[in-house]
Amino acid sequence: MRDWLAAHDGETGWQADEFVEGTLHHVNAVARDGEITPVLVGRYLGPLLGLDAGHILGGATEQESPFTAAAHELNERVVRALGSQGSFVVHTEFAVNPVGELVVLEVAGRAPGALVPELARLHAGVNLEVVSLRMQAGLPVPEPVQQDLQAAWLWPPVMPGKRFREPGPDLSGLRSEHEVHVRKAGREGNQGDSGVIGASVLLWHRDPAQLAEDVARACELTWFS
Repeated sequence: MRDWLAAHDGETGWQADEFVEGTLHHVNAVARDGEITPVLVGRYLGPLLGLDAGHILGGATEQESPFTAAAHELNERVVRALGSQGSFVVHTEFAVNPVGELVVLEVAGRAPGALVPELARLHAGVNLEVVSLRMQAGLPVPEPVQQDLQAAWLWPPVMPGKRFREPGPDLSGLRSEHEVHVRKAGREGNQGDSGVIGASVLLWHRDPAQLAEDVARACELTWFS
């Protein structure tokens, strides 16, 4: 297999897929005519599958460190390999395998999904969806500036036959600032046959340890009953 790949390197019409074990992360930047400006490195709380079976999806920002520097460097190499001309937001997803290697999973020239644009707003002062739209319209965009805030997002699923149940004092007991937006299926009850997004939860705090504690607590709350 490796010999075949080496012999056909550079040819079009084929691709190779590989299963990679490890933790899942993403890195975001703004590209403007060859200049790549780092914005955010984040980690996912787990696999990005399983919402339909009742698993909470989510992610959080990574505190500036040698790891985030390596992720931004990886992202820049990816963008330069694929083409850095033009103005766009880049969203690269990668895994950290068991021996610590950063392995690219996919890359897209667009704003990230879920609540990652809001994480960027809190963490770096720029909402990446807004940046992407302004670039497409030919309008200037602000420079990312670190805000000394860490942020996280959660998508608690609502399962069939359930609807939103206000967590009450358990939710108000979180020390991190937070916003909760309940989706239509969560308010009116899920009439489908599998789990769907019931609420979007955004949390932020200056202390990453406190944020991590509140994220873990929020994951344990009963959101729907």
